[in-house]
Amino acid sequence: MPTSVRLDPETLATLRRLARARQTTQSDIIREAVAAYGVADDKAPSLFERIQHVLGSGPGGPGDRSVDTGRKFTALLRERKRDR
Repeated sequence: MPTSVRLDPETLATLRRLARARQTTQSDIIREAVAAYGVADDKAPSLFERIQHVLGSGPGGPGDRSVDTGRKFTALLRERKRDR
């Protein structure tokens, strides 16, 4: 199906160069590019992958929080039970 695409001079020169180098048509280059773009889009990073560089980078408290959490919570429950 015919499609019209407007390209700036630099992009058109790149397209022509690629077609010549691969000994194929400009249309084939465009089709390959669109197909590759679709595959790349399917492999888009997850939300975690996009933000993992900032996870855990904020100011923290004592380093033993996760170690002591269970003991502290149990002690708090016992204390509340005694206060009743």
